[in-house]
Amino acid sequence: MRPTVKLRLSYLVLAISSYFIAFGFTPSTLTTITEQYLLAAISILLFILLPLCYWRLLITTKLAKPWRVLVILGLSGLVARFTYPAQFSSYFEFLMWLRYPIMAVILIAEVLLLVTVIQGLWRSRKQSADPRLSVALNEDYKQEEAKQSMALVVAGEPASWLYLNPRLSRKLPPALTQLHSYSASRWHWLLLTLTTLLLAGGAYFALQLFSPIAAIVVSSFIAYSLIFVTAHHRAARHHSIYVDHDNLVINVGLWGLLVLPINAIDSLYAEANTEPNTLHLGKANAAAAITLRLAEPQTYFSGLGFISDQVDTVTLHLDNAQPIFNWHQQRPPMPALKIA
Repeated sequence: MRPTVKLRLSYLVLAISSYFIAFGFTPSTLTTITEQYLLAAISILLFILLPLCYWRLLITTKLAKPWRVLVILGLSGLVARFTYPAQFSSYFEFLMWLRYPIMAVILIAEVLLLVTVIQGLWRSRKQSADPRLSVALNEDYKQEEAKQSMALVVAGEPASWLYLNPRLSRKLPPALTQLHSYSASRWHWLLLTLTTLLLAGGAYFALQLFSPIAAIVVSSFIAYSLIFVTAHHRAARHHSIYVDHDNLVINVGLWGLLVLPINAIDSLYAEANTEPNTLHLGKANAAAAITLRLAEPQTYFSGLGFISDQVDTVTLHLDNAQPIFNWHQQRPPMPALKIA
């Protein structure tokens, strides 16, 4: 596992554990000194240790922006509103008033989503390439990480329709080979589909008493992700690795994207790399493995484009590695150096 992934997972486990402790052990009254000490310890955990750990693990390592600490503090305040004793939880009551503007934002987003779907369908009817590629290769976007991340997320909408519809995806270049991944299997798609439907139904019944409008909006958002689930499966199964204008396109479904210009690949060999900073894509029990060493670091986009990492070594676990060797041998010769 790569160090950056370990850091993100470490903080995720820490945050989930901390909120679980807060919900399970925060005293409802402060009648004893033990309960007072317990509340103080949980407060330190939520409002001091969690933000400090976020800063140390993710911000100092440049895996997150400093302003995101406010999100951590906001989540801690929300937990405190529902778990602290009454005399203290009232201080966090202002967070409950935020539900009204949040609902307004969700309603606006629902309308915008419908408009985006129609626009995505209209643009995709003649789409001949994954729109995320133009974002990943755009030099202007590379200078602004936040702008590039947002552009990838927006481009993911027409991309999902492109991979969803077989008639549209036929316009893509033919697959060079396929990653050996869980996302490409039918049972994985079926499991995600059933999970999405259960979450949509559960969200509707859970929110119906609170707000019928919120129940419909949230459940429809979750149900809409079925389009992404199916497109993600088809991209992983049929279009995981292909060549587009001398660029090796590696699709981890719609979740991850790596675009490698042919001249960015310094060397490749037919075995898995065991170095800790190596990016591994695909299941390790695949029939073949190939490692690509890059002449300079390239950006791997994951989390639908929200997360970007610089990689210089990539191991691909494939069904067949020979087509990549054949493609790499056909690359144009490098221009000769001119000696003055």
